[in-house]
Amino acid sequence: MPETPTPEPSVFPVRRVVTGHDADGRPVIVADANTPVTSVSRRGHGMAEVLWFDGSPARADDGGDPAPELRGTFPAGGAAACRLVRWPGSPAGTPAEETWLRTPGDDPEEPGMHRTDTQDLIVVVSGSIVLGLDDGEYELGPGDAVVQRGTRHRWRVAGEQPCVFLSVVLSPEPGAKKPELVIGGVGDPVDGNRLLITVGDAGPDGGDAGEGRSRAAVFGTPPSVFPPAGFAVYDLWQTGGPLADAAQGGTSIPGARWSLEPHGGGVALRRVEFSPDREPVPADWHTTATIDVGVVVSGAFELDLADGGADGKGTTTRLDSGDVVVQRATRHRLRAVGETEACMVSVMFALSAAGGTGG
Repeated sequence: MPETPTPEPSVFPVRRVVTGHDADGRPVIVADANTPVTSVSRRGHGMAEVLWFDGSPARADDGGDPAPELRGTFPAGGAAACRLVRWPGSPAGTPAEETWLRTPGDDPEEPGMHRTDTQDLIVVVSGSIVLGLDDGEYELGPGDAVVQRGTRHRWRVAGEQPCVFLSVVLSPEPGAKKPELVIGGVGDPVDGNRLLITVGDAGPDGGDAGEGRSRAAVFGTPPSVFPPAGFAVYDLWQTGGPLADAAQGGTSIPGARWSLEPHGGGVALRRVEFSPDREPVPADWHTTATIDVGVVVSGAFELDLADGGADGKGTTTRLDSGDVVVQRATRHRLRAVGETEACMVSVMFALSAAGGTGG
């Protein structure tokens, strides 16, 4: 029998930088501290609540820390939960079948297998984790992303080291209409950071696809939106509008021109990479009518906020690997610092109200 692991320190510090606007409408850092709502266990599990939305955000200051009764729960009725999660590893020699994260009411023959009526956007920050589907197991590492669309699945940490990942859980919004998007356009799964998109076959009665067998519809490396020029942008996922059901979305929109704004007023999942020797250019400054939840996967960035002065530059804040930034529709730019490439993955929530970029 494997030895019981030594309990890890019951702390899970997650730095969260939140931007916003002051009384004069200038971009500012509103908060820069560890997330105030964090739960931990003696075994080493940790969950840091980054941001909660009761519904699709309308203005830049929407959302915040979840109410006490909502902490750690699955959102419903159009709500969304953004969290950084840590799962501990297992001692060397532990059989893989004994390492699946168990869920209430699961089948002992399929430990941990479950489904929820949510769309889960997962980004691995550190460590390795295995996603189990009906068609097999997929090991994922730092920078890899998963779009889990209400299908049967289970998780286990690969190895002895803990795994930390960003989890953004979206729930269907009553009355929303499902847009048509396309899934595809990825390369070899061994090259670069990978994207895995799940799909469920139709159930035995032809009903909800999520009730049938689950499989990977896509597992590969998406192409960059732009030709390499010291930075790269990857479109990983678009819901195309408010979420109507967990299976909604795709990697591209037929006939639509590319835009930094999420398509159709929905949610976009994107990865950006900056080379350390790239010099900033004026076009790097930008503002979107979105609330963005980003996590630094590797390297380090400097986040500049523009104050409207002659040089267009206001405050500068350094973001290191594992840091989370909540960008509330502020004019800003990113640049890599240090000697290595810097990578950030962000989930962008479109704002529905006119003038939503205000303070």
